[in-house]
Amino acid sequence: MHTTRPIPLDDLHLHFGHGDKAREHSRSLNLQTGIYRSEYKIGGVSSTREILASYPDGVIALRLEATETRMLTFKATLSISSATL
Repeated sequence: MHTTRPIPLDDLHLHFGHGDKAREHSRSLNLQTGIYRSEYKIGGVSSTREILASYPDGVIALRLEATETRMLTFKATLSISSATL
């Protein structure tokens, strides 16, 4: 039987190119579902970020949405230190 061990992550950074231009920003946390939600507008485009983390399921999920096609762009970087391997 082959099993794999999850790799602990140090940092995941999402770099959005829009800077601090966001308006109408709101944040919420649903205590029943555990989903964090952030909504904001840049120009006429509405964007939403949702994050769910479940320790029992061993998952962190991120959903990113924008109301306009090709308006959701970002650079993702992930760091894993050798101390965690």
